[in-house]
Amino acid sequence: MASIAREWTIEPRGVGLPDYSSQAPIGGVPQGSIYTNNDNGELATRLGAYNSIDRRGSVVIHDNFENGLSSWVPTLGAGAGSDCEWSTESFRNGGFSMKLSGGLATNSSVRRSWGVDNPNKAGMEFSFAIELFNILSGISYYSDNVNQYYAMWYLVGAQLYVFDATAGAVLVSNDVEALFDDQSYNTIKMVWDTQTALYTRILFNQNEFDITQRSVPFLPAPIAGKHMAAEFQIASAAARNDYTYLDDFIATINEPNNT
Repeated sequence: MASIAREWTIEPRGVGLPDYSSQAPIGGVPQGSIYTNNDNGELATRLGAYNSIDRRGSVVIHDNFENGLSSWVPTLGAGAGSDCEWSTESFRNGGFSMKLSGGLATNSSVRRSWGVDNPNKAGMEFSFAIELFNILSGISYYSDNVNQYYAMWYLVGAQLYVFDATAGAVLVSNDVEALFDDQSYNTIKMVWDTQTALYTRILFNQNEFDITQRSVPFLPAPIAGKHMAAEFQIASAAARNDYTYLDDFIATINEPNNT
């Protein structure tokens, strides 16, 4: 008596389709170094996405500071104690972070740049540990050969601001529910649209803030060439050497237009 044929499946093992992937018909398993979207699901299950707070956009830079600070260029303040160090004192994961110290009543900043051509939406994410009442700012730059845009936020205690092209400093939240000590890490991500020069959103830990009504400032591009850059700055109050630990820097571009 004939039986009804069925499509045989194999267990997900071998090259492609490992542990957590769905089963696939015979002949549907990738060969060699070719993998499928199911394998991306496996990678996310094992490692988690690079984006610790938000998974939209394509990751173009990921730096967990485990290999030093050679990609970053510091601009230190004139006051005693200003410094940019590769530190084991505090870290979010791994064993290292970047420690940025403002010195006595001065500002210290650190910057990293990379080439990019016609990005859509740009995201800048990182984690940081900071003491209460320190002033920390982050700037996402984009130069398009004509203008240099600088999307900027800054944190003063628990108050979060963005810098608007016409209104200047605009309060986003009066209490971002941050953790304030040098071992507890907060994560922040700012997203803005490089095509329209409008802000999109800021995520701070578990909270997301809509800033789509705010426009990104710009100036004439100082140099030729299309590139992006990220900059972080710690501002020290008088007679204090304020500092912050930075970890897990992530830059993204080209988020879907409906997000």
